Amino acid sequence: REALTGALGDYAWYPSLLDLPNERLYSELRKLEPAPMAVREEECILTAALTPHYPIYVLGDRIGDYRLSDERRKANQEILEFSISPEQMRSLLGRYRCRYVMVSVGSQSLPRFRSHPELFTEAIKSEADVVFVVKS
Repeated sequence: REALTGALGDYAWYPSLLDLPNERLYSELRKLEPAPMAVREEECILTAALTPHYPIYVLGDRIGDYRLSDERRKANQEILEFSISPEQMRSLLGRYRCRYVMVSVGSQSLPRFRSHPELFTEAIKSEADVVFVVKS
């Protein structure tokens, strides 16, 4: 392990690949019931690999119909940016059976998620992300 972590390095700002499964965010996500989730493109592969959840869009998923991939990417983006009305959000979340939304703490849309308790409940807060449960 030491040889591998030495090679990968922990440079005090990026967790080693061996430590990621034990990171608080991923361990807390594993406690939630498996379900589809909206998550940033740069987090989707780690989320799919380290938790029982499945992102509604996975970066690089181009197998099959490109239109479906583009459609899912757009939907994921609209959810994360909260660039639609609350009614449209409810419809979009339902269409993809999205049960969780992971939003960066630096996102400009975070206050909007927090201002709609009829749609979302804050479930997990880490240093970098906030995970909301979609209310049914």
